[in-house]
Amino acid sequence: MPQFRTAAERLEQVRETLEGFQGARAGSRAARRLGLSRGQNLLIGAALHAAARLEQGLEPTELEELLLQMLRAGADDDAEVASWGRLFAEQRSVRGGVKVFPAAINGLDVKTGYRMEDLRADLAEVTPEIVAQPNVEIIDVTRTTPGESTDSEEFLEALAEYGGGVTVLTASQERMAKPVPALPLKVHLAPSWFRCDRRSGELGKDEIYWAMSAGADSNAKKSFKTPEFGSVVTGSERAFTGSHAGTLADTTVRGHLALNIECWEADHSSGGFYNKMREVLATMAERLADGAKEQTYSPPDREGGNADGWAALLAIILGLVNLLLGWLTNDDDLVCERSIGLSRDALTRYFTPTGREESWVFDGGGGGRHRLYLRGTVSLLQVRPRYRTLSGSGWGTEGYFSDRRNVSTPPVGVSHENNSSKPGVFYTDAATNELFWADTTNNDGAGFHGVGTAVPPAAAVHDGNLYCAHLGLDKRLYWNVRTGSNWGGPNAIAHWDTRHSPALAVHNNTLYCAHTGVDGHLYLATFTGSGWGNLTMFGAWGTATAPALTSHGGRLYFAHVGVDGRIYLDSSANGTSWSGAGAVSSWLTYDTPALASHGGTLHLAYRDRSGNLHVGAQTGSSWSATQVQTGGHGTPSLVSHNGNLHALYV
Repeated sequence: MPQFRTAAERLEQVRETLEGFQGARAGSRAARRLGLSRGQNLLIGAALHAAARLEQGLEPTELEELLLQMLRAGADDDAEVASWGRLFAEQRSVRGGVKVFPAAINGLDVKTGYRMEDLRADLAEVTPEIVAQPNVEIIDVTRTTPGESTDSEEFLEALAEYGGGVTVLTASQERMAKPVPALPLKVHLAPSWFRCDRRSGELGKDEIYWAMSAGADSNAKKSFKTPEFGSVVTGSERAFTGSHAGTLADTTVRGHLALNIECWEADHSSGGFYNKMREVLATMAERLADGAKEQTYSPPDREGGNADGWAALLAIILGLVNLLLGWLTNDDDLVCERSIGLSRDALTRYFTPTGREESWVFDGGGGGRHRLYLRGTVSLLQVRPRYRTLSGSGWGTEGYFSDRRNVSTPPVGVSHENNSSKPGVFYTDAATNELFWADTTNNDGAGFHGVGTAVPPAAAVHDGNLYCAHLGLDKRLYWNVRTGSNWGGPNAIAHWDTRHSPALAVHNNTLYCAHTGVDGHLYLATFTGSGWGNLTMFGAWGTATAPALTSHGGRLYFAHVGVDGRIYLDSSANGTSWSGAGAVSSWLTYDTPALASHGGTLHLAYRDRSGNLHVGAQTGSSWSATQVQTGGHGTPSLVSHNGNLHALYV
């Protein structure tokens, strides 16, 4: 049986692969399959371009460093990676390009770095080609029945031809028609058992093992390889118990989870191959997490979501990993590989709080056919709202609200009653999605006119009255006003389409409301006394989160998260003429920030990309921040009340 290839043998594999593209004999199955799709080879070309730049001693871009990390998992050292790049550069120069790669890759000069923006643009160009491949499927889970296979026979046949496939499970218009989830799901996913529907065509009995990777939009990554399952024949059933047991995901998921699962026939390769495989699996998990985050936190396209783009991204990652494994050892021993993207709707439809199994087929043609069962539990994360208070002596200890119920949205504070030491608070009951309001007369909270919402509301005091704006479960925006001790009924705001929380603030005795449209643009309007005026769009700003508003130092401040994950802040003296958005420090986030004016200082609360909550203070043009929570979830709230600054969160 073949052994783990040496560096010299891998270099020959790279040469054969590149020359095979030009019409010469392509001996490996990986090389032959790469000729099936130019688009799916986009990331391979980008990685080899990065290797060529490494060979020239050029500084890699951020994307190129990620791609080099993947190549390093399949090589001994940077010198070997550089040798691959040199071969690629020679082929591209001598032949005017490697014809299986897209024109965008062949047209690159080695001195030109390949950036994430380039990948996004080039991926958009090849996405139609990729999603048209028979081994790529996008499934609307609202049209399926849990427990029944979603794979067509055409797709299963293509799995064998291409060596793998991509399945994206989502809901029609999910990212356009539904509110952005305020809190994540708790997801546990593990292989349960598999059945051999058809053994391979080799003599004797098969020995099967599995390699799995997962990445979530929470940045959680997981990868593992099972021991071999011996004596597998048609009809055999094997359970993932004992030393074969493993967990594919045990994490929170806001919107998307990606899996890569490989079925292998054991070839008695050396320990060196298995060590390298583990490295490849680990880098695969990193890229799956990156893709899940990109899907959750980038603005949806105007056609109703990014399912096509996600499928294409999974396909190009799959292509690169397949090629690396083929260079490492005999790729004929890879029975089949599948990348599976699960949206939030898919997770909640296929798996339950008590657990349910779903299966996927791994058809390698003559290499055998196996059905893998995954068991998953999925439920809304159970959390209670909490707070910390900044006084003259610094941040106090963390406290919980009097109402002990779990919530489905982070709390929102408002300074309403000056005779109270605590601000008023809005929050949502996890069991019913009903909006609750708590103040000094009702510390345990009371239902708010039967109103339901899936995202945090907004609140502000204007002319002595308390205003609340929220996104209804019918996906319409509403506003309420409390006069004295009585809340008026909800009033719908026509034609304000959004999936996010609104933002309210009072500036120069005018009530402002901002929101993010379904097109990803930001809008602002003023209250007229009985309704809302015309919307004003903020230039070409784009975002996948809600905005934040506050009045400070005679100016109205407007914060949003850019598509690059940085927090941008703009201000205006009159609410119409704006100074221009600038990035706040180098902070990166996935969630909406919060703004508040307190003690003559502008404060901003944000979660870093690890989920930790920080509260920053502006001094002149610079910012400093203090971490007030480790590992939380969702949008924070800041409220200045009776001399203290309160941070509310979950």
